[in-house]
Amino acid sequence: AVVPNNCMFSAVKDEVEGWPLEVRNPVKEFIGRPGTEWLKYSGGERPTKIRLGDFKPVARAWGEWVARNLIVLGNWSEYQLENVVLIKLIMESE
Repeated sequence: AVVPNNCMFSAVKDEVEGWPLEVRNPVKEFIGRPGTEWLKYSGGERPTKIRLGDFKPVARAWGEWVARNLIVLGNWSEYQLENVVLIKLIMESE
């Protein structure tokens, strides 16, 4: 197995909340099916979530794996931007 020297996720984890839509949308397009929309967090100004049902099949499988093995989710049906970025980085590293 190849072990990376740096964790890409830790490098961007604290920055993702401030990303403008121009930076968020490529993440959505990579993970989501055509027509997927960002959802707003109830108290937030910016859309930050994607429904698991809108994930492409392979992204959905990775999303479920991440939720079962890496992070604690209060809501399995919607994934916050930070977790969507994590899934994208995992998929890109294959």
